[in-house]
Amino acid sequence: MEQQMRNIIEEVYSDLEAACAEMGETLDAESLADCVGDRMCDTSAEYRAMPYAKRRAIVLKIARLYC
Repeated sequence: MEQQMRNIIEEVYSDLEAACAEMGETLDAESLADCVGDRMCDTSAEYRAMPYAKRRAIVLKIARLYC
């Protein structure tokens, strides 16, 4: 599951960073985690089955490695 999250980050990171920059902001881990979490909910039944607090903690842990 963590590898799937990393793959999503690699797909969206530069676009999210550019969008944030256009708005005069920097991409933070919470925003990145929101995006990755949304994609994981769309693609992973295992992720959807986890309690929210646990899946949020996992995705934030991964997002903080990038932001």
